[in-house]
Amino acid sequence: MHLTIVTGGTQGDVQPLVALGVGLRREGHRVRFATHPHFETFVRHRGLEFFSLGGNDPRKVMAAEQRRRPGGGRLGVLWRAFRRPGPSADELRPTQEACRGTDAVIYSPQSGLASVAAHVAEQLRVPSFAVYLYPTAPTRAFPSPFAPPRWRFGRAYNLLTHVTARQIFGLAARPWVNRWRVESLGLPPLPLKHFLRVVGDHRVPQLYGFSPSVVSRPADWKDWQHVTGYWFLDDAEEWTPPAGLTEFLERGEPPVYVGFGSMVDPRPEELSEIVVEALRLTGRRAVVGEGWGGTRCDLANVYHVGWVPFGWLLARAAAAVHHAGTGTAAEALRAGCPSVAVPFFGEQRFWASRLNELGVAPPPIPRRELTARRLADAIEAAAGDAALRQRADRLGARIRAENGVGDAVGIVTRHLSAGLEAARASLPTAGPREIPTAGAR
Repeated sequence: MHLTIVTGGTQGDVQPLVALGVGLRREGHRVRFATHPHFETFVRHRGLEFFSLGGNDPRKVMAAEQRRRPGGGRLGVLWRAFRRPGPSADELRPTQEACRGTDAVIYSPQSGLASVAAHVAEQLRVPSFAVYLYPTAPTRAFPSPFAPPRWRFGRAYNLLTHVTARQIFGLAARPWVNRWRVESLGLPPLPLKHFLRVVGDHRVPQLYGFSPSVVSRPADWKDWQHVTGYWFLDDAEEWTPPAGLTEFLERGEPPVYVGFGSMVDPRPEELSEIVVEALRLTGRRAVVGEGWGGTRCDLANVYHVGWVPFGWLLARAAAAVHHAGTGTAAEALRAGCPSVAVPFFGEQRFWASRLNELGVAPPPIPRRELTARRLADAIEAAAGDAALRQRADRLGARIRAENGVGDAVGIVTRHLSAGLEAARASLPTAGPREIPTAGAR
């Protein structure tokens, strides 16, 4: 079958879905991958068909978003969600074009404009699959990733945070979504109850690309909501480390890794100074990933890197200081590497708290509360605690034994096969629009 994957965001958002696309291609499917032009080479190198969604460079988008955050906090995010006019039909048209001519659509509702692919699949009358990298479906088991991370008020509160987050963002999007459905897709507008509903009627299969050893599947989720395991892209097999990095690693004790990935700090010089002073206080060797924010640390016992496969590097590190982005946290967990989490915003706070709850990281330090002394103490706690290292090793071994991509591919394949069988059975009386997505009842 010809499948389209639609996503956006940063490297950490795109890379797991590329891994899923590679798995689907190996299963015999033809895979079109629609995302930002910034990732074209990355996608094509993995043998997937690339389709450009256009739009701004995600690095510039991330920088602009982080410049706005310090003065607004969560209330500022919600206020901007309601004030934002929404994308134009021209901005949404590439998603329509990306999905045309394919047999099913796989999309990430957590990646901006990619969420509109569900409406395109409805127009095209093809099955769709929603894929997630962190848990957002309503549950009583834990709060929404967008809830205050330190608040714990029980199961009823947990469910309320999910419902509230879903309804706020749904209501904010309702005007432009319905305008686009009517004017561009020829679909009826969605009623208000659709945006207020906790769980939709369509039962589109949902795949969650994280480990059940890290977040257990909640007992109150529905049977079409699947936790598959992480979707890793093993690039290290075809990658050769630079000679200088190899020599640095062999020259002394395992270093600390420090990197904040796609985060573009509004005060980059301050962040670099904090890192420099913290490493000076610990006296530890370090590998510093410059990332999108250009973090620098000019010390004699530091080696700077650009892109490096995390699976390879973190297996050789004493600890990893990072922003707890979904992809980076997953790689640290798989490597059995203790973490020091410095979350900036959003779901990073959820993963940072989860790392601490699992006993593989000291308490997180939010970026706005970061100081050199606190960072130095956290590095020593992560790198110097033998029991913490053992817990990280055991959890890493469980994650490495999982086959998240294989399980996800199997779920997609079974749903598509079930849809085809249902279509054949209904051929005498049903048209294409009546072909159900698997899992529909």
